[in-house]
Amino acid sequence: MQDQLSALGFDVARSAELEQLGSHLVPARVTRVDRGVVTVATGDVELRVAADDLAVGDWVALDGTSVQARLHRRSALVRNAGDATRVAMAGEARVVAANVDVVIVVRALDMPVRHGRVQQLVALAYASGADVAFALTKSDGHPDVAQAVTDVERVAPGIPVLAVSAVTGDGIEEFVTLIAGRTFVLLGESGAGKSTLVNRLAGADVLATGAVQRSGAGRHTTTHRQLVVLDGIGVAIDTPGVRTAGFWGTAADVARAFADIEDLAAACRFSDCSHGSEPGCAVRGAVAPERLEAYEHSLREQRALEVRLDPRLASERKRQWRAQARSYRRDSWR
Repeated sequence: MQDQLSALGFDVARSAELEQLGSHLVPARVTRVDRGVVTVATGDVELRVAADDLAVGDWVALDGTSVQARLHRRSALVRNAGDATRVAMAGEARVVAANVDVVIVVRALDMPVRHGRVQQLVALAYASGADVAFALTKSDGHPDVAQAVTDVERVAPGIPVLAVSAVTGDGIEEFVTLIAGRTFVLLGESGAGKSTLVNRLAGADVLATGAVQRSGAGRHTTTHRQLVVLDGIGVAIDTPGVRTAGFWGTAADVARAFADIEDLAAACRFSDCSHGSEPGCAVRGAVAPERLEAYEHSLREQRALEVRLDPRLASERKRQWRAQARSYRRDSWR
């Protein structure tokens, strides 16, 4: 059983944490979450137990079939749960996966690689506290894979970018080296080939896959998050496709994702430089325009979220808006 728990990611530190809660308790990892019910794996069996506020990847302490406690989350990939039109104002966190060692942003090479979306997903991944990597799937059908990798490295500097094919096996060995012995979560849009990649690693069809529409959009075959143990490799968490990044994090998380821009900004002539038309800007012209746009987008989302979650900031923002509106009306009367 200990070997099976280790395969799930259980370690000495987790064992010590569980012991403090009670020697009679059994460790289990959440492999699937449904409304009010979760599936957990204890190493030798899977159980369906009643529980709320848990995420795939969580470790829990069981007493029989009852969840007594959730163990400490070492990392968490969290999205803003709002829809695309009000994502920054929703203010509701959705934990996509917990206790992951690496978040892998996935994009298929048979779709246009939208650089803004790439960088927004990378920023979301950095906010998890885990390592971040990028996987370009379906490389077997692309005419210039090396250039595609270079393009992503240019707009998302500092993270590993791998090109893989679940059909030919190209890049799979490098991918296995990256995630060996770790828990990883795949983050990307529908049709990116996340489930197909997991099946290739597993050597069997452990996850359902579906066709991609002519438009390039996936058919949302994956409808729930699911944890899969890949024997001798690691632990995978597959997720449904995401249409919007839905950033949920702090200013420090944005700074980490865009460290190159933050470093350059320190040399700007003005400390409050907006990197627009100000003289002496060290950022404008030094980074790709789409990267600067993604940085500014992430900052706007982060600030809007901060205001939404802090009543004092929200009140101050409303006061400013009202003052601006009054000023506009006065000017228009003159």
